[in-house]
Amino acid sequence: MLIGAVFGAVFVFVNASSPLNTVLATVLQVAASVALAFIVFMWFTAGKRLRTGAAAPPESPEEASTAAATC
Repeated sequence: MLIGAVFGAVFVFVNASSPLNTVLATVLQVAASVALAFIVFMWFTAGKRLRTGAAAPPESPEEASTAAATC
């Protein structure tokens, strides 16, 4: 996903120039930049959740008691 976002942003920046209206080119470049920033932000937050274990669902009280009883 991150690689696709980077290549998509590069594609928009390279191709949004002479054939397009200046306002439209600027709007497309801003939209590509915002989308890329959002993907990078989501990539870092997903990596942080995986490293800290925050992505794991909380245990229910029944699971916690059965896990403690079997140990």
